[in-house]
Amino acid sequence: MRNLVLTVVLFLSSVLFAHAQPHPLVGVWHSSTVGQFGPAQVEVVIQANGTYSEQWRGQNFLNSYTGRWRDMGKGIVRFDINDWEPKQWCGPLGCTPILKPPGTTARIEF
Repeated sequence: MRNLVLTVVLFLSSVLFAHAQPHPLVGVWHSSTVGQFGPAQVEVVIQANGTYSEQWRGQNFLNSYTGRWRDMGKGIVRFDINDWEPKQWCGPLGCTPILKPPGTTARIEF
């Protein structure tokens, strides 16, 4: 009997978890900004599986980042970068590697 009760509880828990609402950040987010390299369009794709991709597109640049995100609680979200492009900047004097960016911690309120 105890095994039957445990099985029913686990089944109901998995059904409720499968129908749970996704995190409010999950989705595709667009923004515009003006930084040191001029105006840029920003697109961030946040997925429920804990991954994200981010693209910054300006007149003379395109930067892309992919990684993992996690909700730290109290409106704090951490974005850790796993991969990025470009990995080097080339100019008239040659090429310089671009080191892995540190990621971002942000406070987000709805």
